[in-house]
Amino acid sequence: KHFGQSLPLMLVGLNVWNTLYSLEQASADGLFNNSELRMMTANAAYTGNAMMAVCVGPGWNRAQGMFAPLREKIKQLTKAGVRAWLAQGNIDFAHAAKRLIARTATWAALGAIAAGVEAWQVSKDIAGASSEDERYFLTLKRGTLSVMAGMASLQLVGAVLGYWFNFAWIMSSPVTMILAALGMAYLLISAHANRYKREGLRLWLYRCSWGKAPEETWVGIDGHKTQLMALLEILQRPSVWARAVYTYPDRGPQRCLGFWVQLLLPATLAGSIVQLQPVLIDSEGTPVYHTPQQDPLYEHFLRGHWVDPELAGQLPEAAGDQQLQSDFAYRAKDQHRVWQAWVATPKSNTALELEVHYPPPLNQRA
Repeated sequence: KHFGQSLPLMLVGLNVWNTLYSLEQASADGLFNNSELRMMTANAAYTGNAMMAVCVGPGWNRAQGMFAPLREKIKQLTKAGVRAWLAQGNIDFAHAAKRLIARTATWAALGAIAAGVEAWQVSKDIAGASSEDERYFLTLKRGTLSVMAGMASLQLVGAVLGYWFNFAWIMSSPVTMILAALGMAYLLISAHANRYKREGLRLWLYRCSWGKAPEETWVGIDGHKTQLMALLEILQRPSVWARAVYTYPDRGPQRCLGFWVQLLLPATLAGSIVQLQPVLIDSEGTPVYHTPQQDPLYEHFLRGHWVDPELAGQLPEAAGDQQLQSDFAYRAKDQHRVWQAWVATPKSNTALELEVHYPPPLNQRA
């Protein structure tokens, strides 16, 4: 009993955590792309939907025990519209029905938005599926989300029509059972879709000549060379983390102070020269390329230092300075090197892009 009462609050907490985590991940580089905006919208709507469920559930439970005479019959609160209760002169029941309808309509609207936006994002993910299995489950997921959005929209319409008609059906046992079944199907299908999602080395193993879905261009003598080059590219691929740091003055808009940047490189590059090409994107979306002769931006990168590989992805939250820091002493067993630098920006509302160029004969990866 107590678990059932606390379950909605647990769902609210999980949704709030998921939304905040998604926001932190998406805003780390100071720039939201379309995919991140869609997922943030869906997560925020899911959170609002879970919050409204805390109000909607108890409201419907109370309504189950509310009966009053209407047209010479005893009817339940939700078995008649608001207009009918007003015509009967039962102001209390009319106000109770209005509140219940408003809460239910808000809850359903947020659910429809969340499922619809996520279905939109899944449609984009289908185009980039790494295998037919992943594409199949993503298609099922999109279909499930579409049905969920349709059911929520139907409930929204039913709630709005509750001002004039019986609206008990929108939370009837068949409807709630369908919603529960859709929720379970969504979770199971999502788990299977994530299982078949392949990236990096896992995708290479799937597409190599002895994998389950060999790439046609990787077959034969020439294909074997291409296959090994693809593996080398994966093993030598750099990783870049960035965090934008803002100042929030009492008056005026926020201003970007700069970026913390971490560059993770494989230990096999030790002793090699890696070239960095920073690109600042201004508020109008125009890229501004920089060279060592034109701008002190390179000096900011050069004033960075090597840090412990365990700190990869853990960037400071406060603005840095240009003081030189001591380098971390790497051990022979360390497989990566991590360069961290504070890059101050002269202009506000800018985004930073970084191109990484390996020296020949290493495989190039920009």
